[in-house]
Amino acid sequence: MHSSGTGSKRNVPSFGARVEIIDQLLGGRLSRAAACRSLSIDDERLDAYLREHARDRVMSLEELRMPPAMAPGMRELWSRVKQLEALLRDRHRELVLLRQIARGRGLM
Repeated sequence: MHSSGTGSKRNVPSFGARVEIIDQLLGGRLSRAAACRSLSIDDERLDAYLREHARDRVMSLEELRMPPAMAPGMRELWSRVKQLEALLRDRHRELVLLRQIARGRGLM
């Protein structure tokens, strides 16, 4: 959709921009059309970005920090809770991705 004046090099959105927009799309906060407009791409390129970035997400530094004062047995439990949260997020994102692909192909 968007090209430079010379046509020799396509304007590719940054990794961070792609991940942020795909995260919003898969989270239901953005429509396919709005995602395409935001990234200046077409539906075909959006589907490629969905396949590429469906498991990527924006993370805060706070999510990566472990609470400083924990009882010895709680560290392993905390780590398992974080793993479970990540698995649940991934499954939800996969379901939304499948729905987006189905809609994009006119199956829904």
